[in-house]
Parts: sequence; C-alpha cells; structure tokens
Amino acid sequence: MSFSSHTIKRVREDGQKTRQQYDIDDSEGFETPRAPFPRASSAVLASRRIFKRKDRYLEYFQTMQALNTSFKQWVHEQISKKGNSDLSEGIADYIEHATKLNQRFLKKHGEVLTFGSGDCGQLAHGIDNDEDLQVKFPRIVYSLRDKQVCSIACGGLHNAVSTKDGRVWTWGCGDDGALGRTGEENLPGIVQGAISGHVITHVACGDSQTLALSVSGEVFGWGSYKDKEGKPWFDGENPNDIQKLQKEPYHIKGLAGICDIKCGASFNLALDNTGQAISWGLGELGELSREVCKMRFPNGSYNLEGIFNTHLQPCTMKKDGNTDIGGNEFVKSIGCGGYHSLVVLNHSAEVFTSGLNNYGQLGLGDDRNRQFLTKVSSLDGYEISLVTGGIHHSVVCSEATGFVYAFGRGDSGQLGVNESPKVAYAEHLPIQVSINDQVSSIACGANHNLALSRTGNVYTWGYGDMLALGHGEESDEFKPKKLNFKLAELSKIEILQIEGGGQHSAIIGTVTTNR
Repeated sequence: MSFSSHTIKRVREDGQKTRQQYDIDDSEGFETPRAPFPRASSAVLASRRIFKRKDRYLEYFQTMQALNTSFKQWVHEQISKKGNSDLSEGIADYIEHATKLNQRFLKKHGEVLTFGSGDCGQLAHGIDNDEDLQVKFPRIVYSLRDKQVCSIACGGLHNAVSTKDGRVWTWGCGDDGALGRTGEENLPGIVQGAISGHVITHVACGDSQTLALSVSGEVFGWGSYKDKEGKPWFDGENPNDIQKLQKEPYHIKGLAGICDIKCGASFNLALDNTGQAISWGLGELGELSREVCKMRFPNGSYNLEGIFNTHLQPCTMKKDGNTDIGGNEFVKSIGCGGYHSLVVLNHSAEVFTSGLNNYGQLGLGDDRNRQFLTKVSSLDGYEISLVTGGIHHSVVCSEATGFVYAFGRGDSGQLGVNESPKVAYAEHLPIQVSINDQVSSIACGANHNLALSRTGNVYTWGYGDMLALGHGEESDEFKPKKLNFKLAELSKIEILQIEGGGQHSAIIGTVTTNR
C-alpha cells in the first residue's frame, strides 16, 4: 500500500479534498473458539541466531520441523481426549502456516514490471523522456533482470525489493531517507549498513519509511515518519534521538520472531510467530490501536519522552476495552491503510479496524475515528483472510471464496462498484466489488487497487489519471478491468505479486515470452 506524491498532494488528518479540489491544486475437535496448536515460545524465538545467506534453506527446514513437531503433538492430544475428534480445522491451520513458511523462505523470483507516473524516478525506467516518466502499460525494469527479485513494496514515491540472495534494492524519491542509501535515485541501488550479512525475505514501504524483515525475524527500518505538520521522526535509542531522518538501516528494538510487516503512511504493523499484532510509529489518529500521548504539550513543545515511549515503542495492539488483540485468539493477517489499521483473527476470521474513519474506511457504519481495534460485524461469516487499504478506503478478500469487498471513499472508483460515482461518494459498510473472477491476492495504492485472480489475471480500478491502472488511459476505472499484457508486448506471464504505490503500480512475474 502507499500514499502521497508531488502531484497528488499529501492528505493528512482532514483529508477531505474532492476530485475537483485536486484538479484546482494541480493547476497549481476444536472447541469454539478453538485454540491453534502450540506455537514456539517467546524464549525459543528470542534464542534464534542470525543465519548467513547460505543458511536460508536450513532456516526453512528447521522452522518446518518445529511446525511439524507442534502439529504432531497437537494431533496426539486431540486423539487422546476423544478418539473421533474432528481434525479438519487443525489440518487447515497447519496447511496455511506451512504455505506461509514456503512463501517466506522459498519465494519464486521473477521480473519486476512498473507502470504509472515516474516523475520522481519511482518506475526505474530512467528519466530521459516522457515515455519513461509516464508509462501506460506494465514494463520490465531491465536493471533488475539479473537480481532474482522475490518481493516488492511500493511507497508514496519510492520502492524496495528483496532478492533471492537476501539483499535489498531501493529507488525513487530519497528526500526523506526512504532509500536507506546514497547515490543514484532513479535506478535501483543496493542498501547496505546494518542489514549487511542478514538475509532479508520481505520489505514494506510507507509514505517515507521502509522496513526490511530478516529470515531470523528481526526488523530493520529507515526513512522517516511525518507528523501532521510534515516534521520527520524515526525510531531511536532515547527521546533525544527521534526527531530525525534515518538515512541508513536501523535495527528496530523490541521485535523478535516477526513473520510479517506492513506500513501505513507514518506507522507500521508487525505480526509475530505467536500470533501477536504489534504497532509502532506515529499514532495521532488511532492507527496504532492503543493508548498514546499527544504529540505536543499545551505550551506547544513536543513531548519527546511521551512520543518515544508510547508512539515509537513496538507494543501489542488493543481492541475495544483496551485488551490485547491476539494471544489465544491468534491474529491471522494484518493490513494498513494510509492512517488506519486492519487485522483478521484466525479462529473466527473476524475483522477489526482502527484509526482515521472520515470516509467510513473502517467499515463500521459511521465516520467516527477509533483509537482501539473495533470489530467489523458486517463481515462476520465472510471468511476474510486478506486486508489492506489506501488513503481513505479499504479492500478485503476471502481466499476461500475469492470474493472481494470494499468500503470507504469511492469518488474515483476505489470501491469498484459504480459506473460513475458522485463527488464525495463513500460507503461506510462493506460492499462486494464487481469482479467476475475468484481473487487470490489484493493490493491498494493511494486511491487505486489491484487484484490477482486464481486464474492469473490482474484487475485494476480506481484513480487513473496518473496511468497507475496500466490500461493506457489517463482515466478512472469505476469497476475492475483486466490488464491486457499483450498491449504491454508480453504474450505470456505468470504473476507472482501485485503492489500499489502513491501514483504507480508494480508487478513481479515470470515472463515466458516477449511478443
């Protein structure tokens, strides 16, 4: 997911601009609830050593062995309690976690293709002519062809990829430290420093920050979190070390055994191997889903100690009643919008949201912000497994059914349901997106979306003036439209990942032939 750009102005707390205003500015056996089979303890996770690059597969096999041992123990316990126990849900749980391990450690690699606006070099096609800066259809990033890219993340104006050898490459706008390196910004460059020697398996990008997740479950970050006034902040060693741009990778303390990371505009979420959802960054609008201090004292000075202790320290997210989310409930997946958070519980597939809600992007039937995670009751029974969001909208998906639902702002077609939505159109409750295909993966840009179907088709819809939809036209799409890769001079491609940025999009795919 991602957020702002020089063309689409940064939208912060109020964020109520209409499309017309943008144009004006631019002219300027399980019981219920069942407990999942035992996970590794915190002590085991904390004791994991750092593996060298050649040990990626060893880490995978050891982690799979631990999963198999836990599953075997759980099966014996269930059978000993009741010989004819129904093990189907536990088997499904095992398959899901084994699949995630496979995806994390043994990802396929492919070509990176980008499209949309590249006015800040975020497309990595160069800046020599207009065709490189405004790319109508998905185009291969040739400078990454030999890098064996396994994952990609798009930020507001920058991108990051991780490669099969565990390295990270970044490109785009580096003004706020988001690249984590010096040198040429318009083409991919390798990030070194604190992540050197670590095998990076996953990356995430926000508005101006980048995160990297190592194979051993550690998290590194660089860039900055911008507050409402646009001032930079970042994780630090003490309260006097947080008003800054972090220009190179920094090891984020207080995180261990992490298996997934996501970025909002100026905050981050992490999911650990015990099913805990964790947040940190700037939580001025409730996106951290826990109690935080106000950024300033009444006299106008910054509360540095409070910001350090309550915003920037990774802590467990809370739900209504100020109780931890996760634990026995086990969080299945996490997602970020620009200024809101989404989580899914494992045993019930219940969806919870918090943060900014000015367009109904929390799906709760109103436009009131939430400080703590609040249940989206209207999604009960829909088997939601994937959640994500843009600046003012959210998209969720059931991998079981392949159905997609959206809520929040929709005046540029973000919700994928109307032929021509009216100005300031929004839906405060989830509605089904009009896709005649079963979807397996979803991604949001600032005001547009991508979906990957089980049959390998890619659909895009939403704000299209900056060509981020990949259909060759500078126009919005109010309903999902399938990408035609033949127009991109690609006759056959297997899609591995989709991703949306501020005003651009990216795909990883294995290209069999070029036309």
